[in-house]
Amino acid sequence: MKKHKILNKNKARVESMFSRNLRFDDIKSVYLDEFKISQEEEYQLRLKVVNEKERFVLDEIAKHHFVDLMDIEVNKFLMTLPNDAIVLDVGGGWGWHWRNLHNIRPDVVIVIVDFVANNLYHVSDFCSEKSLKNIFLINADATSLPFIADSFDAYWSVQTLQHIPDFSSVIYESYRVLKQNGKFINYTLNGNLMKKIVYVLFFKKPQSSVYKRNLFYLSLASPSQRNLISNVFNNRVVYYFSEHLFHPNLMLTFKPYKSKFIAHIDLLLSRLKFFGRLFARQQVYITYKK
Repeated sequence: MKKHKILNKNKARVESMFSRNLRFDDIKSVYLDEFKISQEEEYQLRLKVVNEKERFVLDEIAKHHFVDLMDIEVNKFLMTLPNDAIVLDVGGGWGWHWRNLHNIRPDVVIVIVDFVANNLYHVSDFCSEKSLKNIFLINADATSLPFIADSFDAYWSVQTLQHIPDFSSVIYESYRVLKQNGKFINYTLNGNLMKKIVYVLFFKKPQSSVYKRNLFYLSLASPSQRNLISNVFNNRVVYYFSEHLFHPNLMLTFKPYKSKFIAHIDLLLSRLKFFGRLFARQQVYITYKK
């Protein structure tokens, strides 16, 4: 009975933040917003990816993300939040970041937004039932979020905003839906010097900061992105580097739960910005809404 009361309370809290009517899919437990897909080719490509069933295990995730390192990052992030915080995860897709939510912060509610509804159908592949009671799934567009202003205690996004051409609208929306003193954190692929050197050594043209590959739009981390975030939030953006030792393109990946020691070394390297500019795969932006 207590479990259902908590679930109903969290559901009411989330629904009270909706700025428009969302249709609820009872079978998939996903709220559906009506929006026009602006990146049709990329949407179709992501649908193709999500239909490959073998992807929904941590070993597959580990081919693209440093799972043990991101687990540490998630833990750090969750421990900075106020009691009963509500977090908006934009582009959270399969929800694997939050699979240990109940063990770390059972009071925190996570709202995952993704523009591909099929991605959200697989959150239960990674998250336990105990964690799922605090996770709500919304099929919506990051450039026009279906929430009232000043709703969330934190805005979290990992390698998603880099794929949205209208970056400015995304940042304005993040500012709008955050509460006063709400935390903004975004992980973006870093255009590091090592990658450029490797391209030159193999007689390839170095990637530009904005480009398309296989229909995926990608805008790498840049000072202009940081400046935009700083201007919108009217606050300083703290940034650091992450995934120094993890590079899928160079076949440097690690099995989940077997690389915690390496993850802690990688975390220590985050203190060295010069090293990060040379080698890190990710750049992380953090600021707060004044």
